[in-house]
Amino acid sequence: MTRRAPGVSARPSPSRVVVAALSSFVATLIVGCGEDAPAVPPALDGPDTVTLSTTASTGSPVVAVRIVGKGPYRFVVDTGAGASFVREDLARSLGLRAERKLVVVQDAGGKLLTAWAYVAGTVRLGELIARDVTFYATDDLPAFEVLGVDGMLGIDLLEGRLLALDPSRAGVHLVAGGLPEPDGRSILALGRGELGLPNLTLDVGGVDVDFTIDTGDAGMISLSTVDAERVAFASGLTGPVMRQTSMASTREARVGRLAHDVMIGRVRCERPVVTVSDTGSSLGVELLAALGMTLDLSNDRLGIGCPSDTLTFTGFRSSGVEFELLDGCWVLSEVMPGSEAERLGLTIGARIASIDGLSTDGRSIAELREAMFDGDDVLLVLEQDGRLEEHRLPLVPLLD
Repeated sequence: MTRRAPGVSARPSPSRVVVAALSSFVATLIVGCGEDAPAVPPALDGPDTVTLSTTASTGSPVVAVRIVGKGPYRFVVDTGAGASFVREDLARSLGLRAERKLVVVQDAGGKLLTAWAYVAGTVRLGELIARDVTFYATDDLPAFEVLGVDGMLGIDLLEGRLLALDPSRAGVHLVAGGLPEPDGRSILALGRGELGLPNLTLDVGGVDVDFTIDTGDAGMISLSTVDAERVAFASGLTGPVMRQTSMASTREARVGRLAHDVMIGRVRCERPVVTVSDTGSSLGVELLAALGMTLDLSNDRLGIGCPSDTLTFTGFRSSGVEFELLDGCWVLSEVMPGSEAERLGLTIGARIASIDGLSTDGRSIAELREAMFDGDDVLLVLEQDGRLEEHRLPLVPLLD
């Protein structure tokens, strides 16, 4: 049976590529809390199986959450986060109980932040309810605005339930119970990293690499610069071709195709395309969805439900522009030299009104990325010098 997902596919490999490319962010939200983090995770009470609809077919899963009876609010489901976070202004407006508990938080870029703890009496995820949930909040979280979310659900709130990604990306399933004993093929044993996050050790061309299982990473496979120096690539790295956004910082990332296949249990990933940056190594949500992931955080196990035993990775494409959220508006932040965008005279700072007919007002990066890379080219409507201009840009392969 053929299995397809954005950026990866079973044989034969399609030419379509929809993974983070030049005009996209990859959200990698990794949080570590100190001794003040709650020792016992809140229990999710309710039916044995609950499906939470997601709001986009690409990018990290975003679900509806109700807090103290109000909402719904948009939260990222992030297994690469050791704690759950909420916008500080939302925590205050909801009247959440503030605790005199200050923690130090490290984001994926290594930046240290301070965050205050707030306690919500009730949190609802569909038909599930948790009581006395601790959220951490700080004003210094620009990624929430970029992603268009109100917070994120970390592994502290997801413990005790199986977390299954719908391969169609239509929903996230929270199921009571646990996975069977690891068999090395469809059920894999996980470890825990320095921050207590779930990780999987994979053989990459004879080199063991620890990858965080990170649904907050919107891409496929990410390598740290340190791990990238230890493994072999089929050719040199291309880039920088994208920006990666963590909670509080943005970094440039390069891409490359590995020289070797990588086995994830019974599934062979044929010479996968990876991103390389200063963040840690991780398996992102696009790959995890393609694998048909079920995550058992209570027993540190990963289930693979992919019907195919082979995943083929397509390359990256570029529109020739980079964009960012500035003062609530999406604007061009970079124009690639030698690109069609440069030839057409596109300028940094121009406001993006729409992408392929989709208004950018109030849109998340996942929604814009999906519109940007849906075809062979993209139509941008820009506001430059007080007037609207239409520009059609080709999507040019950067890595075959």
